Amino acid sequence: MTFDECGHNGDSGVDNCMYINGAGLYASEVRGWSTHVGFGYPVHEEVTGPNGVVCNSATVTTGDGSAVVGCQIYPNKNIAAGTYCSILWEYQGGEYYNDAENCGTVSG
Repeated sequence: MTFDECGHNGDSGVDNCMYINGAGLYASEVRGWSTHVGFGYPVHEEVTGPNGVVCNSATVTTGDGSAVVGCQIYPNKNIAAGTYCSILWEYQGGEYYNDAENCGTVSG
């Protein structure tokens, strides 16, 4: 199984990607990331799976035109079958909200 999917959130201008590399349930890499022409508010990337949070990035705020935020793990073992999502969380007005999301399904 290799899952590589990116999507564009037109409301926020964010491109969000979810990538899983492996075969069957065996995964060598699980990665989620987002790009934007500058993140004006604090954001962090989270990857979730059927058993909860897989990884979380540090929070960044930047006006950099090539801003990328993401997290990744290299499990090199079988992972749980189910849905994995890359989510960009943005902090604004005192709370975090889902700014962009992309998901893929892992099956054995």
